[in-house]
Amino acid sequence: MKRIEPNKFLPNVLYACLSGGIVNTLLFFIGTGTGVIPETVAISPDGKALALPPVVLASVVPVLVAALLFYLMSLFMASHRRWFLVIAVVVLLLSFITPFGIENVPFGMALLLNSMHLVVAASVLYFFTRTKEKASL
Repeated sequence: MKRIEPNKFLPNVLYACLSGGIVNTLLFFIGTGTGVIPETVAISPDGKALALPPVVLASVVPVLVAALLFYLMSLFMASHRRWFLVIAVVVLLLSFITPFGIENVPFGMALLLNSMHLVVAASVLYFFTRTKEKASL
């Protein structure tokens, strides 16, 4: 069975965090600049509009959770890449529902938030699947 080498995997986790965070930051500024993300739609429980820190946090935390899952799967499963892909696609599809659950969300904002989900998923799949493996006993 092949296993992921942590010293080769961790840089890919960092690249996925950075690429997802940077692209979603750009999408956030485009969305706020064009009015697609209005300041009148309350996202947080205290009634505040979407801000940059939650966007970055929501871009990085899922990458770290996915990294832990991918690494653990590589320790215990021979076909971890295939199963990780299946899980990632299912989670991505389920994540498309959440923006539409925001009260009074404009359709354009929901689409932009979904595109942010797609960016994170794409960066995870791109960088994680390029991690080299070593044969184990």
